[in-house]
Amino acid sequence: MLAPLRATVALALAAGVAAYTPSFLWSEKLDAGFGSNAQYLHEATAAELEHTVRAVQSGRGAPPHSLPLLQRAAEGRPEVHLVFLADGLRTEHVRQSGHLLPNVQRLLETSSSSVSVPFTSEGRPFGAEGGARVAAHEAEEYIAANIHLLSNGQPDLLLIEIASAPLAEQDALVGRIAGIVSEATGGNYAALLTGRDAGARRQLLGSAGRIGAAAGRPKLRIDRHLLTGLLISLLLFIIFISGFCCLFSLQTPKRFEAPKQHEN
Repeated sequence: MLAPLRATVALALAAGVAAYTPSFLWSEKLDAGFGSNAQYLHEATAAELEHTVRAVQSGRGAPPHSLPLLQRAAEGRPEVHLVFLADGLRTEHVRQSGHLLPNVQRLLETSSSSVSVPFTSEGRPFGAEGGARVAAHEAEEYIAANIHLLSNGQPDLLLIEIASAPLAEQDALVGRIAGIVSEATGGNYAALLTGRDAGARRQLLGSAGRIGAAAGRPKLRIDRHLLTGLLISLLLFIIFISGFCCLFSLQTPKRFEAPKQHEN
């Protein structure tokens, strides 16, 4: 009975990982306050990513407690902040094929400040306001036509949307654009790579959930894979409890009568 339960737990955990996208933040020359090649192993939301980018852009004041990705305030402002939004980037894919991201790995290891966030969930970061948005295949042409963005003394934001493609191709594109910006700014830039749809999940809300949402409490968010794992766990638990109760329901007589002797 324990083996199926362990398998179910593994399934649920794998389903949970599949619902996340990884995020990587780095700053080549500027100390952005992430730490040196740090890892943040708690769950982070897309909103926290956006607030962190805005804080790095501003470069002023100590980071508030709502920004757990920052260990301290940035020491200055980047000339430009790149945000790569990669379609189809998922934590499970990176876990299995992380060797296909050599450029990202190099940037994390060699930058003055960087952090990896394997578990990013909930929503889509960065709305239409604030910052130019360009498709990845047009990014190099856009940068060449707007080279002043890399030397105007303002912390501009550039969002680059990367279409779904093999990890190696997405990694090559990130490395190429980061190299162009690094050369133009002397390394004074910051960057974020994350999934375009940052682990959006389905919401399963019963009447209690709707009441909680109306009261301002957080909603329950769960995807179909995790729900399947939980239902299978419940089924196995019911089977286990039924067998357990049947086994311990077996009763024997409190005493045994001595056999009667046959009379001749």
